[in-house]
Amino acid sequence: MKKMNKHFQINILILILIVAFLTISATAIAGKWGFNGSRPITEADHLPHKQKPMYYMEQWSGTTYFGKDHVLHFNLVYSKLTTKSKKGLFRVEYKTPDGKKIEDSERCELKIKRNPFTLVCGKGVIQGPIENLKVVWKGEKLPVAIKMKALAKPFRPGNGRLVSLDDSGDFYDFMLSIPRARSIAKVGDKVLKGNTMVDHSYTNIGLHKISRHFVRNTYIDDKVSIIFAANWLKDGRSTGWVSIVDNKGRSFSSEKVEFKFEDIWQDKDKDGYFAPRSMFVKSTGKTPFSMTMKNMEFTRKKDMLGHLNKLESFVVRRFSDPIRYNFSGKVEIDWQPEDKLERIERDITVSFKQLNE
Repeated sequence: MKKMNKHFQINILILILIVAFLTISATAIAGKWGFNGSRPITEADHLPHKQKPMYYMEQWSGTTYFGKDHVLHFNLVYSKLTTKSKKGLFRVEYKTPDGKKIEDSERCELKIKRNPFTLVCGKGVIQGPIENLKVVWKGEKLPVAIKMKALAKPFRPGNGRLVSLDDSGDFYDFMLSIPRARSIAKVGDKVLKGNTMVDHSYTNIGLHKISRHFVRNTYIDDKVSIIFAANWLKDGRSTGWVSIVDNKGRSFSSEKVEFKFEDIWQDKDKDGYFAPRSMFVKSTGKTPFSMTMKNMEFTRKKDMLGHLNKLESFVVRRFSDPIRYNFSGKVEIDWQPEDKLERIERDITVSFKQLNE
């Protein structure tokens, strides 16, 4: 009987140790949530990564800056979350300094080619190699052709992947394909010179399963590109990355940064919704870097499901109720692209997306 008790006690002890180990492991994994590790960028990364889940969505997006209030956007989205037979959508949008906006789009089947990588979707084409990317839209309303010369290499924050806290098999994957490029674009009958950024992302789950807040900023002018993103969980943890590139090709692109959010603004018309008016970012690696945005002013709010009809909106809001808030202010960046610290100061607008209460 004593032997049985002894074996029983040993088994209980082993069970306790196993449970304790699993608990510690789960906590450790939870603590590492974010853009961790590293993964080399290959040519195949620019092609589709089709997934089986119904939530699968992939997109290739770019913005070209020609001058103040003068920009061109292109976007190719492939998504299973549509009742349309054609799962692809190619879209272009052109804004001019006089306030005019021209949009053109087409639903399409996505076709791919290799060597160089090529994405064809209806009237739209995106063709590599990535360092000399070409984008063509053969629409009658707004024909577009852009040729780019990248000034910096593609950047993937860590392994590029944020996983769901509920299931590590659910993820959002991101890559900044071109942090900054010199571009020549023909828009209609105009030939314009500008600067472009391009990104690529895909997910197999609704983004509300990944993060509560998405913070994203893309600022481009004739001298520098300032691009950053952060994800903010309900428990206070955050992860993010920044990419700064100037016309000399000098760059700082890293996920080894820490984000802090302060001076919280509350949405009085929507309980539980808020956004920070101040953000602070600093390097956690060896390269000196800091970015500060203080006392930003709330400028705009947008219901991101406002374009849906009542039935569609009712169904979607059962899972996610996303609102976007824009804040404007000044960003101050201290970085060291060469031998000494340099400062960049710009007026920017930052978008905060809250996906759920």
